[in-house]
Amino acid sequence: MTGIGNRVMGFTLIGILYFILCAHAPAEERAIPTLSVNFNGTISDTIKKATPVVADHIQFVEGKDDKGILLDKNAFVSFDTKEIIDAKRGAIEFWFKPDWNINEDSTRFLVTDNRQHFRILKSKWSTIGLQMFTDDWKGGLNIFVTSPEWKAGTWHYVKADWDIEGETVLTVDDKTVKGWFTMGASKFTFGTRLNLGGVKIAGNEQSEAGGVMDDLKVFKYTDE
Repeated sequence: MTGIGNRVMGFTLIGILYFILCAHAPAEERAIPTLSVNFNGTISDTIKKATPVVADHIQFVEGKDDKGILLDKNAFVSFDTKEIIDAKRGAIEFWFKPDWNINEDSTRFLVTDNRQHFRILKSKWSTIGLQMFTDDWKGGLNIFVTSPEWKAGTWHYVKADWDIEGETVLTVDDKTVKGWFTMGASKFTFGTRLNLGGVKIAGNEQSEAGGVMDDLKVFKYTDE
């Protein structure tokens, strides 16, 4: 076979191999923002212009970037989860400036769903955590980050990135902790509302967030 023939065959084999590899390559996972609220004088979503289904006692104050929303004991904001939350795989991130110190003896709920199956919270044990519970409360996930640097008036970054069939990661500032969901024969269902602030749970008199939130984002994941 001539040199030209060898080169043609080589290019053909490379092309076939490339096609096979591409056809069988795993799809790359990509995070798609489904909700983005910067709180710069508005509580509307900047992606779809959606507004909360509930918005009580809203106050805009100095934020991390421009304005933020004050989540005191009276404030309450709730978004419909139907179009923005994937219970199986998703993420929520935001910035938060507490008006409390991490070592106070109380529990603070920063973000929850209305079924209390999903919680991002400050525990009374001076940790920031993510809790997820199955519908029958028999399984789920509890992961916490020790964050002694959380003090009143300081900004902090929080991201919960969950996968109920894989690895879930909680990021608090520059710290991360990983965990795996325990399902058993049960299932996990996200509530119909995503709540910010004003959450009262029996036995937790100071359960409201107590601080300023900024740059809230929610993500779904897609394989492409």
